[in-house]
Amino acid sequence: MIKRMLSLSLAVVLMSALLISAVPMTAVATTGNTPNTKFLAAIEPPVLGSIPIANRAELQKIGNDREYPLSGKYHLTADIDLSDGAWVPIGSSYGSNYFSGTFDGQGYVIRGLTIREAHGSSLSFAYAGLFSSLPTGAIIKNTGLENVSINIDQSESHRIYVGGISGWGGNIINCYVTGTISITTYYSGNANRYVYAGGITGYNGDNGTIYFFGYGEIPTHSISNCYSMASVSSSVNLESSFAYHRDVHSYAGGISGYSGADSSVENCYSLSPVTANYWASQNGDRHASYAGGISGYAESNAMTRNSYWNIDNNQTINGVALSNADKKGLGDGIGQVTALTTAQMQSQSSFSGWDFNSTWAIIPGVNKGYPVLRAFHEFPSSWAEQQINQAIAAGLVPSSLQSKYTQATTRAEFAALAVRLYENATGSVIETGRNPFTDTSDTNAVKAAAIGVTTGTTATTFTPNTNLTREQAAVMLTRLSDALGKPFPVQASTFNDNSSVASWAIEQVGRVQAAGIMGGTGNNMFSPQGPYTREQSIATIWRMYEFVR
Repeated sequence: MIKRMLSLSLAVVLMSALLISAVPMTAVATTGNTPNTKFLAAIEPPVLGSIPIANRAELQKIGNDREYPLSGKYHLTADIDLSDGAWVPIGSSYGSNYFSGTFDGQGYVIRGLTIREAHGSSLSFAYAGLFSSLPTGAIIKNTGLENVSINIDQSESHRIYVGGISGWGGNIINCYVTGTISITTYYSGNANRYVYAGGITGYNGDNGTIYFFGYGEIPTHSISNCYSMASVSSSVNLESSFAYHRDVHSYAGGISGYSGADSSVENCYSLSPVTANYWASQNGDRHASYAGGISGYAESNAMTRNSYWNIDNNQTINGVALSNADKKGLGDGIGQVTALTTAQMQSQSSFSGWDFNSTWAIIPGVNKGYPVLRAFHEFPSSWAEQQINQAIAAGLVPSSLQSKYTQATTRAEFAALAVRLYENATGSVIETGRNPFTDTSDTNAVKAAAIGVTTGTTATTFTPNTNLTREQAAVMLTRLSDALGKPFPVQASTFNDNSSVASWAIEQVGRVQAAGIMGGTGNNMFSPQGPYTREQSIATIWRMYEFVR
């Protein structure tokens, strides 16, 4: 086990972070910012000097642009889609090029993180995750990763660390990961080989603890109030007889593949199926695989407590699916972890000691009934709440749209809602042919075009990430009603701002008004070029659902 010594400078960083967290964040927030209280849990504003990140290009600048240093403070201002290309982890290795700052997701979600190669500074170590490796003092919080696809297949490095948030280490708070995390390596040399895969981090670091007066011993690497729904797998294929007397270890855990000395995992849960394999023609005396619902392995002085895992999910070691009697929360080690059935995982009473007032919530119809972090879920406006709940219960709302209800809807998001309604109402899957768009391969956009709901913004473009306008929504809703064989009645619009409606949308505005699907924005105004929020979009989709039934 590699023990990395804690430097004085990093201890100072951690002390500063702890002292800041001990006082209200509003004391150091950017002037004029106030906590976002529309969320189920108020999200404190970014700290003073934090750099906003709104898209992939800005996220990629961290560590690659002198204005975006690896030691900086950052916060998200929007959801980010990374599915359009492979991601290179922030900070390429544990050496001098790691991220040592603060990253606050502010309740936003990064989707489609895709990695096919672990990165490192030498053949000895390689890392893969949103961040490669996080030293003592680095803080990642309020960040969701959805639909990650981390599938590493390489053999060069002796130690490979793979996780959703980080390959190695860090202080990770209020985060979650869904998707797939997998590593396969082929061993043909004469050296030890270790592979670590975890839903949140591959290796929960082992730098020791620091004593702070009034706080006691504080772990320098910790994971708290996090959950993973990602499938996790690590495999080593042995191709050399030299490996017989070498350490060859495969670790896989729902939260962390390995929890090192004096690290901590607290108030976390995992729904991750986990697999740890090594394959060899001849088993060696130092070969081992470890799989656990929370951690594949936890050292004796690692603190794992008040955490839960789903015993109904698969655990596999060396190709053998384990029975419930053989499944473990910690593949090896001691800690306070509890196995729960699927039904128990959906009951608040199962999570003893958890804060369901300000940190966690169970929301009917959301996240399949499993606990969610309140920081990621916003209250709908009172006028829309009932219709949104009904739409979610009917399966009309993708999980990615079940939050941030006052945020503007993009054209791609509205296409997703339209497709959900059509397929739900007809009981059939839309068949697609050639993609007519050159600027997106989004399945829902192509399906919406196939049934005539959209013709794009030009003959060849859809502009998926552009905010939908209200008049565009009226046109798409009217075409959707026609596609469903339930056309809206034809009636002239009576809004006061009819003269502002585009000629290509004026008829459809009248029709959605006549059908009671869309109303005005106040004072009998339609505001045709105004944004259409998520809650407005979901409410109208529910009204359409009732209209066509």
